[in-house]
Amino acid sequence: MNIKQITILGSVALAAIIGTMLFSSFTSSKSAVTEYKTITTIESLIPMGLGRSRMLISDKDGTTEKDMQNFFSGVGINFKNIGTNSELINQTLNYYAEEGWELESTSTGVQGSNENAQGLFITRYFLVKEAD
Repeated sequence: MNIKQITILGSVALAAIIGTMLFSSFTSSKSAVTEYKTITTIESLIPMGLGRSRMLISDKDGTTEKDMQNFFSGVGINFKNIGTNSELINQTLNYYAEEGWELESTSTGVQGSNENAQGLFITRYFLVKEAD
């Protein structure tokens, strides 16, 4: 091969590579859209059952509420209530896992008062999945 043939072959190869790159950029699929869901649990430490414990499930369609048990009853800490809340949280997370949601992260917080031993435990569960 002479230099002229090598130059022509190189130009053709370069044109083929550039054409392939341009074609693939036009035909590549649109990137996936991520959807988020937040489950917030608010568990009350207010004695005598006066607190309001809830689970809030928020997504693009709005927020729904589920009742949860308070940590304290009239005689003190109620471990049965804590167990019931844990079961509800597990059932909810398992349900969404079966629906294709993945637990991305959690965030916890406590709000309380030293003066009257009242407060709240708040946990947020952040779920993600590819949008349908």
